[in-house]
Amino acid sequence: MAGFTECVESAEPNKHIYNLSFPPDVARKVITCSELERFAYCPYSWWLSREGVRGEGEALKQGVEDHHDLEEGLEMIKEADMAAGVAEKGLVGFNFGTIILALIGITILFVGIFGKEESSNLGAILLIFGLIWSLIAAFYLYDYLTRTDVSMTLRASHGVPTGEIEYSDKIKAPSYFSEEYMLSGKPDYIIKKGEDYIPVEIKTGRIPRGPFFSHILQVVAYCLLIEERYGKAPPCGILEYADHKLHRIDYDEKGKELVFSKLDEMREMLAGGKKPYRNHNRRGKCHNCSRRGHCPVRLP
Repeated sequence: MAGFTECVESAEPNKHIYNLSFPPDVARKVITCSELERFAYCPYSWWLSREGVRGEGEALKQGVEDHHDLEEGLEMIKEADMAAGVAEKGLVGFNFGTIILALIGITILFVGIFGKEESSNLGAILLIFGLIWSLIAAFYLYDYLTRTDVSMTLRASHGVPTGEIEYSDKIKAPSYFSEEYMLSGKPDYIIKKGEDYIPVEIKTGRIPRGPFFSHILQVVAYCLLIEERYGKAPPCGILEYADHKLHRIDYDEKGKELVFSKLDEMREMLAGGKKPYRNHNRRGKCHNCSRRGHCPVRLP
């Protein structure tokens, strides 16, 4: 197909090279993961957004508010986790110190290294210090349990899975970017589990029976960016709806090829080789589109 970006396998496994045969201004135009999701939902809706048509409707406003609440919740969880980590280190340190002081004190008392009276006095002093350190360790234990409980409560209320929050989509947070694919994106947040970085995307509003294709594609695109950024492919991404149910989205070659195919099609439209179109005949989908009022191909 004329002007189409061809994706070919290189000799290196799991690596793709794009032959950007589009004009430079199109080939180098960055596409975001959110745009990819919008395109998969309906190419004409995406095209309207590229033309500057802003989304409208209460659902869109509510989504912005919900994401703002999530952002605040994530910051509180990170603060609670950080404080719990400090408390845990204090607990371990003072517990270890208590054991060492107690062992030294008992050894001095029973062996009598410095003479009977001196050893008795010194041993008693060390045991008293050990008791004080034990009380401090108890304080750190209480602080650790309190902070952990706060974190778990916040995670439950916002549907955040266990794991270290590596990144969250704040206004000033940097976007992940792939120069090879000219793709960028900001997942709602990233959970680090062991050596894996797992993107999580939150979708507010209507709860579907299963994940939408457009949402799955967006999560896979985030996985692609994370693989390039950290040099290690995540095993999956996570998609979460308003019911806080977590949907595992596997990251595999099939998903990556779908992302590449849609990026190709989007750039073909940007180059003028293909006209935008409505990809469905569902009235409900049309009526729920935030750009319906400006769409010339909308369903009645």
